[in-house]
Amino acid sequence: MASNNITFDPSSYTRPTTTTVAHKDLDRDAFLKILITQLQYQDPSQPMQDKEFIAQMAQFSALEQTNKVYQVNSLALGTQMIGNIAGYQRSDGTIQEGEVISAQTIGGNVMVQIGDDMIDLSQIIEVKKK
Repeated sequence: MASNNITFDPSSYTRPTTTTVAHKDLDRDAFLKILITQLQYQDPSQPMQDKEFIAQMAQFSALEQTNKVYQVNSLALGTQMIGNIAGYQRSDGTIQEGEVISAQTIGGNVMVQIGDDMIDLSQIIEVKKK
């Protein structure tokens, strides 16, 4: 019986490439625009069923409530950082650290004050006890 020699050369395989696509989650404005467009262009002979409309409004209400809970939790997280040392990445790629002085909501985003800088909570990469 003949045997086949099988060899494996890992260098002949390439790693799969990944493409990252920036996306923005649908917010309440996008949801309302979709709903309004849907209502504007619906077929008059087949109007939206009441239960469909109620279901979409319930989804919108749930989205609003989830957003409010997120905002409250984010602000609570920001206030817990007060007095601690937080690190964040600046736009030039350098890491900056400083004491968190305050936390507040500005334009729907939770910001913490580190020194003279107002930093979006999402930019914080590290928090240490002072």
